[in-house]
Amino acid sequence: PGTYLPRFYGLHRWKPEYGRNVRFVVMNNVFATSLGLHKRFDLKGSTLGRFASSSDKAKGARAILKDMDLVSGDYKVRLGKARKKAFLDQIRSDCHLLMSLKIMDYSLLLGIHYREQADGTLLGCGKTFLDEQLPLSSTP
Repeated sequence: PGTYLPRFYGLHRWKPEYGRNVRFVVMNNVFATSLGLHKRFDLKGSTLGRFASSSDKAKGARAILKDMDLVSGDYKVRLGKARKKAFLDQIRSDCHLLMSLKIMDYSLLLGIHYREQADGTLLGCGKTFLDEQLPLSSTP
């Protein structure tokens, strides 16, 4: 129930009269929130070629950043002890399920919303938010 895996609603194929078949997946919105996201990361746990391109970064808040952008940007994810344990336990559980199904590819999509303080400045813009730091460079 607490999985971070997306929910897939269907795998479809559309065959136009002329041209190649188009295959697509319908899945839930992974960022189902009313809060605006200031940063988005697609994390695979790899460092090889895992920087967002310049054209991706030019999209500003809509950019999808990658593993090395998170590590080299010196971001710290702070959750508090209980949330950190629950988060890492769920990642382990999701990974065990994927391994049992012999599914190799896994991405964690991380969305960051900086909370606004009373004076209008954004909490977390110093690249730090919430309570206890997660190790960003290790795998669960």
